[in-house]
Amino acid sequence: MPTQESLNHPRLAERDAGHYAITTWTARDVPAIARLEETWAPWLQKPPERFATIASHFPEIQLVAKNENGGVAGSLTTNRIHWDGDPKKLSTWDTVAGGSVSESDYTTTYKTDGNTLFLIAATVDPEVQSKGLAPKLVKEMKKKLSLKAWKI
Repeated sequence: MPTQESLNHPRLAERDAGHYAITTWTARDVPAIARLEETWAPWLQKPPERFATIASHFPEIQLVAKNENGGVAGSLTTNRIHWDGDPKKLSTWDTVAGGSVSESDYTTTYKTDGNTLFLIAATVDPEVQSKGLAPKLVKEMKKKLSLKAWKI
């Protein structure tokens, strides 16, 4: 489980999501994102090397929320795919992600000309949950993509 120290941020119980900078992932963010993943059940945790691949191949569609100290407090993971908009034709999570949680890094399913951004995961440090950070991440992604013809 992440600790305040491991995520490099003070307890922010009195603050809201307005105090976080939302940016795209970098390779330097991977260890903190992997530590956030430890808040998930063991069978839902992605190995750090998969995050490293995602960060190096698809950073433009991955977001991270950082506090004023630069500590990672949340992340949003997505994959770009083709989809015709019919819910009955939408694949399973494993298919869209390119395999199980432990195997997926989107390299086999990412489409450079895809029309849909598929939300894979949103993770927020338990110490700052219920502060509006997850909706802020989603809103920022929508804003980022507002000029693109992708389904969100």
